[in-house]
Amino acid sequence: MLSSRKQTTRYKSKIIKELEALPDTNYHNWTESEAELLKKYYPTKDSRGLARVLKKSIHAVYSKAKSLGLIKE
Repeated sequence: MLSSRKQTTRYKSKIIKELEALPDTNYHNWTESEAELLKKYYPTKDSRGLARVLKKSIHAVYSKAKSLGLIKE
């Protein structure tokens, strides 16, 4: 199993191009682009790694995923 730091690095390398296209946002509001990335990666990726990459709290990731009806595969 990869360490948390290595997992985060892998997530960043996979979606960094998509993240660069996102506008700057504060920690409280989800942009449509961020929600789309969550829909794309949440089912198969580590939630904590996604939270770090998206600059959101883990609770925000879980809450948004629930509101979008997303589940882990």
